[in-house]
Amino acid sequence: MLLWRVSVYRGFLYLAAFAAGCNLTEVAHAAQPVRFNYQAKLSNSSGALQGLHTIYVGLWDGGTSGSAGSGTLVYSETAAVTASNGVVNHAVGTGNSSGGPGPLTESIFASSNDIFLQIGVDSPANVVLPRSRLESVPFAINSRSSQNGILSGMVAFGNSATAPPGFTALGTTIYASWQRPQKSIPTARFDAGAAGNYVMGGFTDVLGTLRTNEYYNPVTDQWTTATDMPISRAGLRCVELNNLIYAIGGYSSVLNADMGANDVFDPAMNSWFPMQPLSIPRQDHVAAVVNGKIYVIGGITYGAEVDVTSTSVEEYNPNTNTWTPKAPMPHGRTNASAAVVNGKIYVMGGIEGSPRANYNEVYDPVANTWTSKAPMNVATYGHSAIGVGQRIYIMGGNPSTAVDYFPWPETRAYDTVSNTWQIGPPMISYHEQHAMMSIGGKVYVVGGLDESGTPGTIVEWWDPGVFNAYVKD
Repeated sequence: MLLWRVSVYRGFLYLAAFAAGCNLTEVAHAAQPVRFNYQAKLSNSSGALQGLHTIYVGLWDGGTSGSAGSGTLVYSETAAVTASNGVVNHAVGTGNSSGGPGPLTESIFASSNDIFLQIGVDSPANVVLPRSRLESVPFAINSRSSQNGILSGMVAFGNSATAPPGFTALGTTIYASWQRPQKSIPTARFDAGAAGNYVMGGFTDVLGTLRTNEYYNPVTDQWTTATDMPISRAGLRCVELNNLIYAIGGYSSVLNADMGANDVFDPAMNSWFPMQPLSIPRQDHVAAVVNGKIYVIGGITYGAEVDVTSTSVEEYNPNTNTWTPKAPMPHGRTNASAAVVNGKIYVMGGIEGSPRANYNEVYDPVANTWTSKAPMNVATYGHSAIGVGQRIYIMGGNPSTAVDYFPWPETRAYDTVSNTWQIGPPMISYHEQHAMMSIGGKVYVVGGLDESGTPGTIVEWWDPGVFNAYVKD
């Protein structure tokens, strides 16, 4: 007999997808998403479940809570999920719903009756979650992200920091949890470049670099091979501009040298062509696009006598195919991350010489100046970053000061307006020097080094939307 449990996992308490413990009936008819996350920890007499399993999802209109099969079945689907130490994640609405009632639409949640969720594992008869009330907030809540502990009482959620009438804003930030698609990237790698839907290059191990260029389709959850890069590279950085992908810099094991190469991939033609290279060859730099120009910042150049961590900033104009030096970064760093918010480039963390760095320095391309902001709460390198609204999210990386590998699954959020840091939802797995893609409003983390220092193929995605919590007066 499988047991459904709400469990502490890696120090985070996850509430069930139906927001157990919160009475939300007074806001039951608010607008509902057509997908929501189910997350639980499952075990049997042999211990926590592992590996591939099938879950059977049913939504029921009305009936009796806890009574399997009562009420009217309004939606059903099946999905293959992978259990890791018993933990499973599934976005309801993305499974196979053929042959059942549906589709999953907002109208289901507009019923005057309560809507119940029922889950079976490996058989529809093996019910592990017998008809539990969904009510109004069908997504998993990570209570660590809420800062103020576990929410209780009558609670509502919304996108505005201002509470609706009859409620008081708690000042609590709620994030969705990370998910894992069924398909991993075919080629294990770390320190690759990524832009758009493409992951290219990277190391297969500490010696060998790749030319491989792979494309991900999130609709079909399929990876396909695109035209390889002209030469193998790792430590390159990629950006997308005007429907083209620029693969800039990096190290090639073929040449045994750092490169200034600026090769451009045209997805429509599935072909490459060279453009003007960087003035200073480098690897493990950051790259960003602002106002139609590309900025390459920092990195490291390995020389015969000394390894130089760079403060250099170069601006590329695709219209003139020229590079222009700009004001240097205050602290030279490699393996940092960068994100753009309101036309400014935030460069965070990295390695400055030997120690990890926690610098958070902002470049203004218009003024050609740098400003220091609140440092990272933990010095980290080999992470990724993305700007969403006024926030920047930092994923994964290595916070260790030791020589050995010590990646972590953390997500951190930096608010550019309040100049403060928060803890976000953890990834499912450990990732360092991974690739990161932004597709359809979702963040995809791909491969990288795992906790054993092995190049990986795991893919995870996350919707970085933020909800605010309000408690009823």
